[in-house]
Amino acid sequence: MKSEEIKNIKLSWQTMTLALIPLCFIVDSIVSLEGSSYNDATVFMLVILNYTQPFYNRREQTPTIVTLMAFYVVSILGAFLILAASMGWVIFIVMILLFVYPATTVTTKYGDEVYEKTDEEIKKIEGVQLLATKTQRETNMHHVYDTVILLVVGVLFLLAREHLQTLY
Repeated sequence: MKSEEIKNIKLSWQTMTLALIPLCFIVDSIVSLEGSSYNDATVFMLVILNYTQPFYNRREQTPTIVTLMAFYVVSILGAFLILAASMGWVIFIVMILLFVYPATTVTTKYGDEVYEKTDEEIKKIEGVQLLATKTQRETNMHHVYDTVILLVVGVLFLLAREHLQTLY
């Protein structure tokens, strides 16, 4: 395969999410080296703010293999930076990953339609936009539903984790 073909390999949001699970453990183990207490907060912030992006943006954007590689490189280098310096660097890592995800994904057909509709609606607004447009409200409702799903799944995982810890 040529490098251009490799860059264009699309991943489903499920594959991307599953591929990020080992990254959570890698970052956790790097940050917790030398008895650091940063590991829980670091992994929590990265998971909530960055590693859930494939789920939240699954309708509008499709991740690529470059997205996955960029997440691994930035997260691992960031984990070493956090270990060497301080927990404050996690904000910098989060900001980089928030830029990397949309820059390395491919927009879906639905995403193109949503972005075009939003642009058209914004062009029709005269003056200052105080409220979201109809398309923006629809997109926001999708994110609200996704957040509820994420919270339910997160609570189930925490309950399962607690149950497994009591068994051992």
